[in-house]
Amino acid sequence: KPGVPAAPSGLRARRSLLLRLQQRLEAVVKLKPKYGALELALPAGLWSKDEEELAAAERALEERTAACGVLLDLHERLGQSPPLGFRAWPLADLEARAAELRE
Repeated sequence: KPGVPAAPSGLRARRSLLLRLQQRLEAVVKLKPKYGALELALPAGLWSKDEEELAAAERALEERTAACGVLLDLHERLGQSPPLGFRAWPLADLEARAAELRE
């Protein structure tokens, strides 16, 4: 802006760091309910992940959520209750159980 002196490089670096930290915080806050929906605790090192790792975690959670939905639907079609704690199962186990129910 005209008339506004340029920020010293140290100030620009701090602003950049604060912006990155704010983005990381927003990403983690966005993931928290997704972990909760899957009956999982937030991983201890989640706060130290970079943007790519957080995006990968979000994709993995979305895959597991979708797999849980499929398994729940299959159990309902069969008139069964899903197994207790199934939302916390690893993706491979969810997919294997769904495959068994489809047979």
